[in-house]
Amino acid sequence: MRVGKYLKQLAGESAIYGISSTINVLLGVILMPLLTHVFTVTEYGVYTLIEGAFVLLTMLVVLGLDNASARWFYESDDPADRRRTIGSWFWCQLAASAGLAALLIGFAPAISALVTDSREYAPVVGLMGAVLPFQAVQRVFQNWLRYQRRAWAAVAFASSTAVATVVLVLLVVVVRRQGLAGFYAARLAAWAVAAMVAAFCLRNWISWKTFSPGRLKTMLVFGLPFVPVAVGTWAMRYTDRYILKELCGSEEVGLFGAAFQIAMGVGVVVTAFTQAWGPFAFSLLQHRDSRRVYARVLDAYAFLGCGLCTAVALMAPLLVQILARRPEYAAAASCVPLLAFGSLFNGASAIVAIGSQVVKYSIPAAIAVAIGFATSIGLNFLLIPFFARNGAAAASTAAWFVSMVYLLLASQRLYPIPYHWGRNLACLACSLVIIEADHWLLPAQGLAAWALRAALLSLFIPLGIVLGLIRWRRSGDTGEAELLEAPRETTPSKETPCVL
Repeated sequence: MRVGKYLKQLAGESAIYGISSTINVLLGVILMPLLTHVFTVTEYGVYTLIEGAFVLLTMLVVLGLDNASARWFYESDDPADRRRTIGSWFWCQLAASAGLAALLIGFAPAISALVTDSREYAPVVGLMGAVLPFQAVQRVFQNWLRYQRRAWAAVAFASSTAVATVVLVLLVVVVRRQGLAGFYAARLAAWAVAAMVAAFCLRNWISWKTFSPGRLKTMLVFGLPFVPVAVGTWAMRYTDRYILKELCGSEEVGLFGAAFQIAMGVGVVVTAFTQAWGPFAFSLLQHRDSRRVYARVLDAYAFLGCGLCTAVALMAPLLVQILARRPEYAAAASCVPLLAFGSLFNGASAIVAIGSQVVKYSIPAAIAVAIGFATSIGLNFLLIPFFARNGAAAASTAAWFVSMVYLLLASQRLYPIPYHWGRNLACLACSLVIIEADHWLLPAQGLAAWALRAALLSLFIPLGIVLGLIRWRRSGDTGEAELLEAPRETTPSKETPCVL
């Protein structure tokens, strides 16, 4: 079996099916130069806090029905049955979003004071709430396209919405200087139009006749247990901002938020990968060498991911200069490397958790989130008073790492996979050595300094050759590099999985 063939297949699926899912992540990076050009660091901090609250609300109103709808959609080939699944999800999602939007608009001053310590941003909270129903329509439509494998249609829809959002934000926020309220008004307008397009395309799937109380009840029974896991995941990713606000103020939150958006360059790649990983991994489940492929995927992920995170860490000061337009944002560069590696560990969790998913045992995922959340909260209160935003970044990275390690150990007990730990740890060690060398030995600016950074980053090439991850071969008259297959290892015996 040529493992390289499967790695290329996974890369291709990540590129295609992950695009529509990463556009919203990428949108934050694209908007960053516009927002930092207009907003002070403190204002950007308020924006970061409000966005964190918005993400939590969007997770809550889903009610786990995105997972449930996929399960029931694929369970039957009957078009009428599939319409019941989509229609029931749509009307429940729309009703929940509209109800939550009404609460946000009605209690906007109190919610603004809770999130930002000021009632000044009540109009912003109201606009944020008004977006929720339109986002619900888009969510159903985008998943409907994914379920039907209409990847390019999903990409076209998400891209069009993103372009419209950027154009309106440019006009309202940058040109007319309407501030945070203008930003959310622009997003509301763009998403309202997108929702109308989505509803029109779904019109035959979302009539009242497609709504089934019985189907909705069964899907909610399946989906609601995912809500605490989603909230725990949000807490791992976003509570540091609110602790940072209470202990250090909104300016530190603004710097942290800017660093987080820059580190999302890694997050875009990780999100695309994780969208493709699940279907890819399960498609190989019956293959006799599937475990060997899983191990090689982690090898490739560690090597390429560590290289990408190292590049982001070395270029952090330059990326801040390009993406954050005001000089006062320069200090954000210090926590970019930690946040980038946090995204890497988060993505690695999806790989190492495959064992528990194979045996259909989801408890380790919930425990991993709980452990990560507890780690994040404890380290945030411990580190932020001494290191401010850098302490928050370190706490976040440690939380993702601890969560990943637990998932790995739990999944290995359930379904052993012959991972190559030496290779993975060598990639991480190489990243740490390069980043430390850059920090202590190289000047911050200058052509020579950037040339030396490029030379340091190129050390990943000989590392890949030494570890057997890269080899050079000649195909015709052209030399080309490819991932080398691992030596064949004995497949672990198929024992009865044990339960933690």
